[in-house]
Amino acid sequence: VGRPYYAHFRVRPGDGRGAAPYPAQPYFRDMPRFFFYETGVHYVDLTRALFGRVRRAHAVARRLRPDIAGEDLGVALLETEQDVVVVLDGNRWGEAADPNPAFGTATIEGTAGRLDVTADGAVWLKPLGAPARCLRSAQPERRGYRGDSVAATVRHLATALETGRPSPLEGRAYLETMAVVFRLYGDPVDGGEPNGAEAGGRA
Repeated sequence: VGRPYYAHFRVRPGDGRGAAPYPAQPYFRDMPRFFFYETGVHYVDLTRALFGRVRRAHAVARRLRPDIAGEDLGVALLETEQDVVVVLDGNRWGEAADPNPAFGTATIEGTAGRLDVTADGAVWLKPLGAPARCLRSAQPERRGYRGDSVAATVRHLATALETGRPSPLEGRAYLETMAVVFRLYGDPVDGGEPNGAEAGGRA
C-alpha cells in the first residue's frame, strides 16, 4: 500500500444484546471500564505494533445498556509518530457478520493502495488504479479460535524467545498500550497527558 496514512478498525462482536449479554464472559457486565479496557486495548496494541507509538489519543464512550457497569460503545481517534491516523469504531451491541473470526473489519490506506480485512478473515489488496486481489482467503470459524489467531500468536512468541528477536507483544511494550487506554478514559499518565493528548467521553 505504499506509505500508510490512515487505518480504520470496525469492531462488532455482536454479543451485547439479549437478557444475558456476554455469555462466554459474563463478568464483562460488572466491569466499570469495559469497551476500551477489554476490547479496544487490542486495537490500540495493533496500532502501536503496525504504525509506531501513539502520539495523541482522543475518545468518546457511551453505555448503551443501562444494566451494565461500563461503556459498551467507544470511538477513538489515534495519531501515531509515523503520522498515521487511526479510527477505532466499536460497540458490543451491533450485529456481527457471520462468520466473523476477525471480530469486525479493518482498512489500511496508503499512498499506493488499500488493504482490507473482512469479517470472515479474508485479506484483500487494492492497488491504486488496479483491480483488487485476494491475498488470504476467508478463514472459517472451525479453524481454531478466531481464525487460529491464538496459535499464530503463540508461534510468534516462541520464535521471538528462540531467536532473541524483539516482539511488539513484550510486557514493557504492552505498558505503552495500557498508557494509551488510560488516556482514552481521560486519566493523566506520568503526571499529565503528554504531547497534547486529549481523551474524554466517560460512560
